[in-house]
Amino acid sequence: EFIKNIVLIFANRARAKNLVFFVNDYSKLPLFIEADEQRLRQVLFNLLGNALKFTHQGAIELRCNYQKSQLVFEVIDTGIGIKKRDLKLIFKAFEQIKSSSDFRQGTGLGLTISQKLVTLMGGKMSVESELGEGTHFRLQLYAAAAKNGTNILINSENENYVLCDEFNGKLKILIVDDIRENRSLLVQIVETFGFITLEADNGESALALLQEQSVDLILMDIQMPKMNGYEATRKIKADAALRATPVVLVSAHVFEDERAKALECGAESFIEKPVKEDLLVKELETLLEVKFISQKPTVEIETTDKESVISQEDREKIIVAANALDANTIEEILNNYRKSDPQSVKIILDHINSFQFTKIIDFLS
Repeated sequence: EFIKNIVLIFANRARAKNLVFFVNDYSKLPLFIEADEQRLRQVLFNLLGNALKFTHQGAIELRCNYQKSQLVFEVIDTGIGIKKRDLKLIFKAFEQIKSSSDFRQGTGLGLTISQKLVTLMGGKMSVESELGEGTHFRLQLYAAAAKNGTNILINSENENYVLCDEFNGKLKILIVDDIRENRSLLVQIVETFGFITLEADNGESALALLQEQSVDLILMDIQMPKMNGYEATRKIKADAALRATPVVLVSAHVFEDERAKALECGAESFIEKPVKEDLLVKELETLLEVKFISQKPTVEIETTDKESVISQEDREKIIVAANALDANTIEEILNNYRKSDPQSVKIILDHINSFQFTKIIDFLS
């Protein structure tokens, strides 16, 4: 149903531009998977939206495949393509690439944000392109087949977890990952719980840090350069001064042999990406013998002093653009309301600047 809805939307848009829209047979995909539906939709909207924008004749193709718990999407177009020198900059912030006069104008922050969202889901995104020949984006992420339609997100929509006062602000967790965005996400989650955090970008730097500072637990990625999580864990457990520190290994590739390897090298536990707060809380409670308080989140509804004058038609256009992470289109529409509705414009622009496109949708819905 998720893919079908996306196909219907973009097949109609392609038809309106006299383009052919292909999609492979995705009937053999699992009916349900464990994934962040909202983030995945935003990334696909961005990739397909760009394909439509920069393809003036020919075709756009969406491929969807699933094998060994790996979900792969490919978006292929016969559009204007990208110069080789710009391919290296394609996922950089727009400020870094706008100096290239012949770069595909209009991609804005969308691809930068898309790559960050994919990384936060524990996946990776790549691109191949030839100028004048078209572009091929590939998105790959781990997504376990599920027995029902419940999407398991990175964070819990229903509960917030905080350490009891007895432990709050007193325990340290070392977070080890070579990808900064992954570290930042875990730091944000763990600090919200009430832990103090330290960071390292590979096994070697983690070991060096542990010689200088003691921590209460280590959350460590497996796939890292210089020294991976397995090797670092073995060295930690071989050190008499460190071996009592619990190690939880984290990976997006969840195969049985990987779980077994994690335990064989001495790790106390293994969790998969995207990290789910409720499962992480259970691990921390067990390994650190701490208690959490579960709280229902408060819902904050943004309002303006007066009713927004943004028309329903423009609201719908902004929501479509927000789903596609298309900051440029949103800003173009907002230019018509800077004088008549400055409050709404400011709220929406603030969300663009903080990459919070879902809040734009909530505000206008």
